[in-house]
Amino acid sequence: MKNNYRSMLKGTVIFGGSQVFTIIIGLIRAKLVAIFLGPAGVGISSLLTSTVAMLQQFSSFGVNLSAVKNIAQAKEEKTSLTTLVFNYRLLLVLLGSLGASISVLFADYLSFYTFGNHDYTVAFRLLGIYIFFTTLSGGELSILQGKRELKKVAVSSVIGSVIGLILGVPFYYFWGIKGIVPAMVVMAICNYLANRLLSTSDYKLSIIKLERSTFVSSSKEMMTLGIVLMISTLLGTVATYLLNAYISRQGGLVDVGFFQSANSLTNQYTGIVFTSMAIDYFPKLAAKADSVIDINRLVNEQLEIAILLIAPIVALFLVFSTLIVNLLLTKEFLVVVPVLNLMAFGVFVKAISYPLGYISFAKGDKKLFFWLEGVFANVLQLSLNILFYSYFGLLGLGFSFILIFCIYFIVLFIVVKKRYSFQIKKEVIRILLSFFFLIGAVFLVNFITYFPLKALLFSLLLPVLLYFSITELDKRIKVLSLIKSKIFKKNG
Repeated sequence: MKNNYRSMLKGTVIFGGSQVFTIIIGLIRAKLVAIFLGPAGVGISSLLTSTVAMLQQFSSFGVNLSAVKNIAQAKEEKTSLTTLVFNYRLLLVLLGSLGASISVLFADYLSFYTFGNHDYTVAFRLLGIYIFFTTLSGGELSILQGKRELKKVAVSSVIGSVIGLILGVPFYYFWGIKGIVPAMVVMAICNYLANRLLSTSDYKLSIIKLERSTFVSSSKEMMTLGIVLMISTLLGTVATYLLNAYISRQGGLVDVGFFQSANSLTNQYTGIVFTSMAIDYFPKLAAKADSVIDINRLVNEQLEIAILLIAPIVALFLVFSTLIVNLLLTKEFLVVVPVLNLMAFGVFVKAISYPLGYISFAKGDKKLFFWLEGVFANVLQLSLNILFYSYFGLLGLGFSFILIFCIYFIVLFIVVKKRYSFQIKKEVIRILLSFFFLIGAVFLVNFITYFPLKALLFSLLLPVLLYFSITELDKRIKVLSLIKSKIFKKNG
């Protein structure tokens, strides 16, 4: 049992370590972007990014995750991967070209419906390059992920972020808002090159004679499951796009910039846990998808690890949110601190939903995944975000973030319980409730205006929460003993 916990934590540590470095680079970049572009520039960047992300996800047909499953199975069954990888890369070239063509051909319409004018037509045409290389880059990452080469995935993220910073930020400095699109294109190319160089260590640049029937059948297999995922993901991107467009029309580009900055900061700090889960946890779950016992065990173990890791991050974020904004953005962005606090609390609820959300996809339950993750989750998110923003402004987006994940978790748990006989262990419920009240207490302290009392309560609650998290981890993987052994080994 301890080996299972250690395996999960190992995946988080390997990728989490690189993510910490990537986050630092990302924060430096965010600080520079905030200085060079300002809130309006951040808003423009967010609208461009969300629009081309929607096109890229549509053009990729969701083959990335389905390819991960195929590559993992081919490796497990010791099937030849060379043909599969060559076929996959060829398919991605075709799909990336499709996405780039759509961006070029419909650039005028994209500019008008995104910004209400035709000023960004040339920008969307140039972003066709971004779409093409982002599609290819995602494919190379899927190859590494399917082989479960976590270290290479980690190295890829580090190299891509560093090169993106070095080559991307100068565009903002010299050209301001006009440098947004060139920076996006450069970073997409750099990320692709990093991923490609890492994945070609095993798969050389060779041309394979591929029969047309083989290519069609292999592509069809990947795209069948991928299309369901693509539509679900595309609905999420459309929801983000519509929300950004609505905020832009109602509150202006500045509000879009404020909201996306809060969202970005929240995701950067907590993304370590969620991204590691996607890379390491999903392949394991897919391999055991036919066993109810194994599914229950894996999901409960992942729930425990997710809660124990995310709770301290959220607590630290709640305590130092004002300092974080001051350091990483500018004083103009201090208005988003209350939104950040609300979103941070919502992330804790998201963490207990995340492991359950993978079950239907791992089991290949296309219909349930589509209706639950694609339709229900995104309609809920878009409708509540628009409703709360309309009545409460930016602060309303923070409240809606919490409510969305509370409703989502309740519905998701009921569905997986009835459909897959999933049960949450009593031990997990105990941990969940304990941390829920501790995080809730830290969250409520933020509303105290008398600083000495606020600081006193923070200094009492934070050590208790951190101690509880460490001791619970130690019960499962003997983390304290492991650290001591490493220290004494080095000293010896």
